[in-house]
Amino acid sequence: MLTVADAAYAVTPWHRADRPMRLSASNIADDCDISVAAVIGQEFTAIGNADGLHDFRLMHDPRD
Repeated sequence: MLTVADAAYAVTPWHRADRPMRLSASNIADDCDISVAAVIGQEFTAIGNADGLHDFRLMHDPRD
């Protein structure tokens, strides 16, 4: 995932690396209860489809 300001760009089953899905880093951070800065460089799982993703969960969460 690439994050620039509040825009997070993700490769999904519907979005290749040359046309990634644009997501809100703030929404991802809120779902995972982390800071927006902590979104950078992390891996997440989420529910959704080609139109959007939601219910993000941080993989390898050190708090678990």
